[in-house]
Amino acid sequence: MIIGTLAADRPEAITEIADAYGKEAVMAGGVDARDGKVVVHGWEKSAGDVITMARLFEERGAGALLFTNVDVEGLCNGIAEEPVRRLKEAVTIPIVASGGITTPQDVRIMREIGVEAIVLGSAVQGHYHPERSNRRGREMRQADVTRKTRETEISVAVNLDTDETIVIDTGIPFLDHMLESCARHGRFSLTVKAAGDLEIDCHHTIEDTAIVLGEALAEALGGEKRGGIRRFAHMAVPMDEAIAVVTLDLGGAGAIWCMTQRSQRTGWEQFPRTSLSTSSTRSASTQASLHT
Repeated sequence: MIIGTLAADRPEAITEIADAYGKEAVMAGGVDARDGKVVVHGWEKSAGDVITMARLFEERGAGALLFTNVDVEGLCNGIAEEPVRRLKEAVTIPIVASGGITTPQDVRIMREIGVEAIVLGSAVQGHYHPERSNRRGREMRQADVTRKTRETEISVAVNLDTDETIVIDTGIPFLDHMLESCARHGRFSLTVKAAGDLEIDCHHTIEDTAIVLGEALAEALGGEKRGGIRRFAHMAVPMDEAIAVVTLDLGGAGAIWCMTQRSQRTGWEQFPRTSLSTSSTRSASTQASLHT
């Protein structure tokens, strides 16, 4: 039995279940970690230090710990072994490790650390690409691009292998929000600084920001090699009364098809919205086909 958020919110529940069904029946799955902290409630809230919480779970009667490193979960980029080593040294009960385990080398490292078992997810669901896995000691996929025109001055820095830094300042609040959401949900670092002739209109700033962003992404992905990622992708995301559907082809042909509804609340008019996508996908460096 795996106990997740409940173990962090009410540790005494571990004791209650262990008393009723036996210690060996309880695996505390509340040890989902980000930056050394246990995260709960859909990884949205912090519940305390990993080692402290793990020892508490063991004290309360957990028969094992399911440890998930959220920082590398689902990325197929390899493991972060030090958090697992520290946890193994801190408790005596078995540990089942999850998060980033992709290659046989990752499995060997986990075995050497002494974990009882591992969990494989994305790696066995077709998302593993040998050329992009285990980037420890390899060059990060990152780029820093600047563009200056009569109307704007834009600088964009991206790092596709970390989500540590997201700083957006374009002078257009809704554009800031959209770029930040893109980086946060895409799980990559993004810094955008833009200065433009907003006293005239916002479209120059939006267009040029998209151009520089497209060039930075293309450079970070290594040109035609595309950083080991797949050429095609498709995603549909429902959000209450709305749904967004995006299909992307990074095969080198620049094209865009947009079907959108105009919003009266944001002031985000049809032209700037389409201009953002068009400029980024038709950038000479990016050359992507985007359908939304």
